[in-house]
Amino acid sequence: MLGVMRRILLGLFIASLGSTLGACATTKSSAAVTVQGNDVDVTLLAGRWEGTYEGVESGRKGKIEFELSAGSRVAEGTVVMNAFEGPMNAKPLPIKLMEAQGNQVTGKLEPYTDPQCNCSVETEFVGTRKGRHIDGTFTTKVMDKTQHGKWAVDRK
Repeated sequence: MLGVMRRILLGLFIASLGSTLGACATTKSSAAVTVQGNDVDVTLLAGRWEGTYEGVESGRKGKIEFELSAGSRVAEGTVVMNAFEGPMNAKPLPIKLMEAQGNQVTGKLEPYTDPQCNCSVETEFVGTRKGRHIDGTFTTKVMDKTQHGKWAVDRK
């Protein structure tokens, strides 16, 4: 059960969404995402990753958990917005696309509705893997504005 919850919480990446969401949700769901890249680069991402994100403009923070099984190109994970404020305030944000190329990891989150503007927003992230650590940045497009943030995860 804990393993399932950890996968659900992920969000390697993405931290990105953390910057703009602050909605309440009572359920969490995990999303399967195909990881693109050559076999070596994808294999280097195998394992369970945990970390956090923080939006610069929004100040929102949350948890990221992500898991990729060795020999697989399908990962499970979600960025959890406002996870530090308790489960009732957490909103899962599924990852739409992820790619590994060398030490670089890039991706996008599924578009979601920002409760502050009641508008659809998109988030992209980029990070650099250094051994068992990945850190990076994300940008979220909210109407005519761009918000930024940072994220980091470690292999457990």
